[in-house]
Amino acid sequence: MKRKNKPDFKSADLKKRDSGSLRAKPLIIISCEGIKTEPNYLNSIKNSLVQKGKIARGSVVIANHQHTDPLGVLNDLIDYKDDYTLFEKKWIVIDRDEVRSISSNSSGHPEENFVSALNAAKELNIEVAWSNPCFEVFIVEHYEYRDTGGDRKDIQKKALELLCKDGKVKSDSTVEELKTIDNLYELLLPRKAVGFKNLRKLMLAQKEKSPEEANPGTRFHELVEALEEYFDK
Repeated sequence: MKRKNKPDFKSADLKKRDSGSLRAKPLIIISCEGIKTEPNYLNSIKNSLVQKGKIARGSVVIANHQHTDPLGVLNDLIDYKDDYTLFEKKWIVIDRDEVRSISSNSSGHPEENFVSALNAAKELNIEVAWSNPCFEVFIVEHYEYRDTGGDRKDIQKKALELLCKDGKVKSDSTVEELKTIDNLYELLLPRKAVGFKNLRKLMLAQKEKSPEEANPGTRFHELVEALEEYFDK
């Protein structure tokens, strides 16, 4: 396929300016499995960096959401309209979310899909902020250190319980509503120091396990740290 012309990275909002204004930064692209939760969190970080004058608004791109399986998410990034190879930093955000066959409404995806996405991303030099079993591990660790596994339903229920107890969401909120919170970044910010300490401890404990085995586990905090550190140079 013929590549599109390389975009002009020297446009007005990305030019290096004098007297402490925005510096030109190579762009970062992120493709997420989640429809709202993860993109909302990442967009909040981006907006915060913009407000602090650290980046231009177009410096971080969240690829359009098309798929809800790991390989599909990887393809969403690869198929980005302006050519994903032009971005210096590339991340996908995916869940292990194993298939559940308890009912006809089973969801999730096969381990092969998850592992194939990990391997393909590695070959393409794309970082993977994976979670096992799901993103809500990230939320739970902001409130308590948990190293015992569970399925998606269990982890999401626990995350909702902790947010309700903390008064961050209404006591009658449902798991489906949990997935649509648009200010999760702000809600968790007061607990970020403790949360990230727990997350680092958890991943140190899981370091000998593969991503498909590390339940609970997540690299989402590493993506957050990478964004903040990269634009804090």
